[in-house]
Amino acid sequence: MKCPSCGGELRFDIALQRSVCDSCGNSYDPATLNDNDTSAEVNSIPDNGSGQIDVIQYTCPQCGGVLYSADETVTSYCSFCGSQVLLSSKMTKMAKPQGVIPFIKTKEQCKEAFLNKLKRTRFLPKEYLASGSSENFRGIYMPYWVYDASAHGDFMVPFSKEIRNGSRNYKQVYKCTGHVEADLSGISFDASSAFADNVSETIAPYGIRKMQDYDPAFFSGFYADYADVPSEIYADDARTYAKQRVIDKIAEDPAVVGLDRPQFTDVPTLPVVLPRRAKLAYFPVWFMAWRKNDRVAYAVVNGQTGKVSCDLPVDKSQFFLLTMALLLPVYLFLLLMFPSMNGGDVMKFMQFMEMICGFMLFINCGTLIKKEERPDDKGLNRKDPQDEAARKRRKGVVAVIVLVVALFSWLFAMILIPLIALMVNTGILAPLFLFFMTLITFPRLTRIRHSGGIAVSTIILLITSLIAEVIYVMEPAEAIWYYVISAVMTAGIMFALLSLLTILNRMTTRPLPQFAKR
Repeated sequence: MKCPSCGGELRFDIALQRSVCDSCGNSYDPATLNDNDTSAEVNSIPDNGSGQIDVIQYTCPQCGGVLYSADETVTSYCSFCGSQVLLSSKMTKMAKPQGVIPFIKTKEQCKEAFLNKLKRTRFLPKEYLASGSSENFRGIYMPYWVYDASAHGDFMVPFSKEIRNGSRNYKQVYKCTGHVEADLSGISFDASSAFADNVSETIAPYGIRKMQDYDPAFFSGFYADYADVPSEIYADDARTYAKQRVIDKIAEDPAVVGLDRPQFTDVPTLPVVLPRRAKLAYFPVWFMAWRKNDRVAYAVVNGQTGKVSCDLPVDKSQFFLLTMALLLPVYLFLLLMFPSMNGGDVMKFMQFMEMICGFMLFINCGTLIKKEERPDDKGLNRKDPQDEAARKRRKGVVAVIVLVVALFSWLFAMILIPLIALMVNTGILAPLFLFFMTLITFPRLTRIRHSGGIAVSTIILLITSLIAEVIYVMEPAEAIWYYVISAVMTAGIMFALLSLLTILNRMTTRPLPQFAKR
């Protein structure tokens, strides 16, 4: 945007909610700027008449992240991967939005909200806190699909009530019928695969009533992501949300107050219609990326309300030192409470601890995979309907297998329980358990980048447990063997704890994005 008075660059001032020229000091109302000035240079990102606007595209050479802007400035920081690199730029076209919510919260208010969020958080790296208090926050307009829904027609909604008669519970169902005339607007879902659904949900909601018609003045001094997720992806979610809102409104009627309201899935007759195409709008987000090695942590602030969503990376050294400080008193307590424990008992106890560590590695690997692959993110994992149907069939087969296994486990419980007791007495249970954990953990490790340390930890636990079993079978006369092996097992447990800490740190950060696929 060019200043009508001097031709200088205009920027949108959040505090004033006006377009300001830093050269001459004049300010203008963005809504009337183009109407009041006929200069050809007023609109620097013109509508080309095809529902698109001309913008400058900035691309990160490392992660492929793309941002759009109306400003011809040199950019040397990527908001997606945190790289300090010069972003390449070129002129391109972007879909013209139908609405925009301007920034209300300034960068100073954003940083204050971020630091307040972290006040009671422990083990944060100092560099992460420093990033939040510097100029690394960048104002980005994120694309959203905004759906309007309508419900017009007759409905039948089943309400219910639980009644207890003596020792029995009864459920009475009431069929509530009527006619509904409802219009809902402003149902929004983010339209960028780079913006995780769980993050956008955390900083929601936005005040849709504050949305204004698109004007290029609002984008001056800011960046914008682009909408690469089709509006059809979230159509069912929008319909579901609208149906539940209508049910909630019906439940406010005095005739059904006090009854249990149904879920939307129980009301197939409720008429909810969406328009053929949703509206594209841009919402304000303050975005910060903190990078360390091959991981990145995001801090995102709602540019309208100041609501914060941020990753919480862990400082390994601080966490490990505190853990050791807490474990030492526990160790001394066990020595005082059980002074008669011999070497064999100590070794059995360490085997038990190894089993716990092996199980925790398995569980946390699954949690890490779910976080990094984001299977529930519809914008990122857009699936073909046939593939989705096949996936549901596979889940059904797995459920049947689990049911059959559970049934056989119950039938053979009388045999398994004595067998497990025998394995505990002979010490063979721990190696067998860890061997099983290793078999089912290694396939998961193939889906985790840089998982070598976790694999080594799993193998160390298995080997040290096997060595302990050999010592247990040999029954050496010297007690020193039991304590030496217990010390080796303790070292293996410590290594496993470090691997668990690595997994924890990965779960609180994200892998470096690779947007070239987009």
